[in-house]
Amino acid sequence: MKNIYTLLFVLSISPIVLKAQSNFKRGYIVDLKGDTVKGLVDYREWDNNPATVTFKGTGGTGTNYSAENIKAFEVTGFVKFISATLPISQQQVDVNLTSNKNADTAAIVKTVFLRNLTSGKVVSLYAYNDQIKSRFYVTEGVNKPIQELIYQIYYDENSTLKKITRYKVQLQYIANQNGATSVSSQIAGAGYTQTDLVKVIRAINGSTADATTTEAGTKGSRTFI
Repeated sequence: MKNIYTLLFVLSISPIVLKAQSNFKRGYIVDLKGDTVKGLVDYREWDNNPATVTFKGTGGTGTNYSAENIKAFEVTGFVKFISATLPISQQQVDVNLTSNKNADTAAIVKTVFLRNLTSGKVVSLYAYNDQIKSRFYVTEGVNKPIQELIYQIYYDENSTLKKITRYKVQLQYIANQNGATSVSSQIAGAGYTQTDLVKVIRAINGSTADATTTEAGTKGSRTFI
């Protein structure tokens, strides 16, 4: 009987132990000087954007980095994040949770890791997910500001649900500025979802897949030993 209880206890804690285990994969970080440092990144299938990431050299111990400590990191073949300081909207977009009687523009400024969803010759798309909601961001170049694609919902004084789809106006402006007017109908029908927005961004970029991701453009690279 004692052995049975022991076995049940071990089985009950196994998922917790497995979840806590590290999962280091090949990747790199970009430090604050712009240098690429190759090594191993502890890869998690993050539902929300991570506040920190663990990085180590082969055979070394892991070091935690926040968005204030590095410019970017990538788990090769899986995911890439960049660091950015920017306003993050706080209004709920869940019809079951929002109680606003007007379009709330409240935002907080934070330095966070943004997940790169797709990149191309014209524009790149990023995502930031937390316990409040999912947000999407775009930038038209390395030295251009990153802007949040705005989507808001609220109930007016008559308790009628209202939706503000400003992100469509933002995307149409980018398309017009870059001669991609043929994507207008696609933008008009796009929902505020990763699937739809990735398709729109790729259409604006004139491709159906991402541009090749390389470590070019950093000041240099070195292997972390």
